[in-house]
Amino acid sequence: MVNDVKRPKKYEDMLLDLCQKDKDKNKNIFLTYKDALVFAACLGYKFNKRVPFDKTSEPVGIHIFKGEYDSVIWDYIGIASTEDSEIMGAKRFEEKIHIFEEFACGGLELIETKVYSAPGDWRDLIMELIFEQEENSGQSILDDITHLV
Repeated sequence: MVNDVKRPKKYEDMLLDLCQKDKDKNKNIFLTYKDALVFAACLGYKFNKRVPFDKTSEPVGIHIFKGEYDSVIWDYIGIASTEDSEIMGAKRFEEKIHIFEEFACGGLELIETKVYSAPGDWRDLIMELIFEQEENSGQSILDDITHLV
């Protein structure tokens, strides 16, 4: 049984910056690594960006993902990407988490290029990323996330 959700080592510094309060800049966007991974997975799924990775940072304990919406997001992304509702079962829990991790990695890649490495306020840039996607597809990531729950 999976006890942790892996985070890609490649984005360790970025996640630290995005999740930690910087006294001088106050640039943090997410309260926790869990929040960042959930958002990134939704973003990765929406942009169809599933990226495998080998090197991992310290994982986030599965028990941290205790909110009622976290498991719904795992299930939704798992079902949508496999087109198989059996992914919701206990026998395929590890596979479902692996899919979530890869979409989170894809989302983190997008966040790195369009937010973290870009000039400007991170909060404004993340909103631009959300609205850019909405303009291109006519549907909002925010709509998709609310439909997940």
